[in-house]
Amino acid sequence: LPAGVVQVQMQRERYSSRTEPVTVTEAGATVEWKLSPTFGWLTVRSTPDSLAVTINGEAAGRTPLVRREVDPGQYEVRIADDRYEETGERTTVTTGVEKSVDLAPVAREGAIEVTATDAKGNDVAGKLTVDGRAAGEVPGTVKLMVGKHQLAVSGGAAGSWRGEVTVTERTVTPVVAKLVKQVAAGDASYEL
Repeated sequence: LPAGVVQVQMQRERYSSRTEPVTVTEAGATVEWKLSPTFGWLTVRSTPDSLAVTINGEAAGRTPLVRREVDPGQYEVRIADDRYEETGERTTVTTGVEKSVDLAPVAREGAIEVTATDAKGNDVAGKLTVDGRAAGEVPGTVKLMVGKHQLAVSGGAAGSWRGEVTVTERTVTPVVAKLVKQVAAGDASYEL
């Protein structure tokens, strides 16, 4: 460019353009500008994560959504999952600012009522494990999140049992564990 004053314009989609006079000398001129965004950012997190997100009624992915570019304005952010109550929040995003929404939905629950019997049909006490974690005594009732769960009952000398149960919301599902003694070490048979 010839030495003198020139108009320099910088523009990019979704950013405010900038035009200013710049003085160019015989040594040249350097122009470094930071353009201002015309959008804001929306971050959505949930506990637990990996839940479906809708923004203003449209599917937006799964949590966590991090720094999603959105136009300034009001947004209805909702998360939903078969295992949790739907929840959400209305929020306002402003230009150039990140807004975070953190949601903790309530688990949908049901329960199981577990009893155990030995090979002769006699009631037996035992220990209950749900999804690999100790869950209490048998007989007993345990609240669980809706969905499928792996159960195991250990009745000491009476034997053990493994099975699967599907828990339905606001329902108590009866489970009868028919314990079977192990035939040989490492060779157990189970029945549901």
